[in-house]
Amino acid sequence: MWVRTQYNLNDILELESAGTTVDITKDAAAFFRYLNNLYIKYIRIFRKLEIIQDQITHPQKWKVVDMLLEGVMGRILEVRKEMVDKGLSEFHFMDDVIQDLKLTPNNVEIPIPKYFSRNAEKLREKRRIFFTKLLEPESKTPVSFTLSPDFPNS
Repeated sequence: MWVRTQYNLNDILELESAGTTVDITKDAAAFFRYLNNLYIKYIRIFRKLEIIQDQITHPQKWKVVDMLLEGVMGRILEVRKEMVDKGLSEFHFMDDVIQDLKLTPNNVEIPIPKYFSRNAEKLREKRRIFFTKLLEPESKTPVSFTLSPDFPNS
């Protein structure tokens, strides 16, 4: 599965480099078909990487897959933003591309990655410890508040 996903990533990179010749001013339908195709292919790669990450046990490979997964998620958002900016709509109908790739609508839904829930548990524990220290009445020393990359601003 890992090797197939690597080939899929290489294919989509070749598709993107070839897609720089597609111009929205000349053929808007072809441009949106190209963007829809990219979007769906990235979602499929995302799903495969999520399965790989969930099943891998080697720590170094897990970190690489984690970085790839985050990169693919970022690219999905970039393609989606481009679709919204160029199409001036939040809603896109990808029926023809889904049908060409012989997929179902369930195949193109974006699931919440499983590692988000694992990271969320660690984050909740850090917050619990922080607020426990903060709310201790007998604590005479001030608690320093620094935001780390793990600790979101919200």
